[in-house]
Amino acid sequence: MSIFLRSQAVAIIFSLGYVVYLNILVFLNDPSRGTLMYMDGFIWGLAIIWTIIYMVIVRKYIGRQWLALPLIFLPYLLVYHYLFTFLEKVVGIGGMGYDLIFDFIYNETTYVMVLSVLIATVLGIVFSKNRPSKKSH
Repeated sequence: MSIFLRSQAVAIIFSLGYVVYLNILVFLNDPSRGTLMYMDGFIWGLAIIWTIIYMVIVRKYIGRQWLALPLIFLPYLLVYHYLFTFLEKVVGIGGMGYDLIFDFIYNETTYVMVLSVLIATVLGIVFSKNRPSKKSH
């Protein structure tokens, strides 16, 4: 599979991971659970976990190919990040209250996840092994 297709698949996985991240935070943001005072910790803790998962994905599927950095980050930032969150709102699980909480958390965590994707992509490329080139004898 070419680097372009692999990088697009990774960007789509990152966007789906962001939707899962948002839904976990919306679930934890329920006042009846008493977790509202810990939301900052949940936001940053889940972001660190997602960064580690993303780094492993980049390390495994992209390798040490710096060309993949703009091929992952720009489509994620310009297309997939907004597309998948819009589709999640259209398909929406809950009612009006869920949508309001989702919008609030989306606005509060967008910069966290964009930073997470950028850091994970760079660290995944830096800490990956060199892939052997295919040489014909």
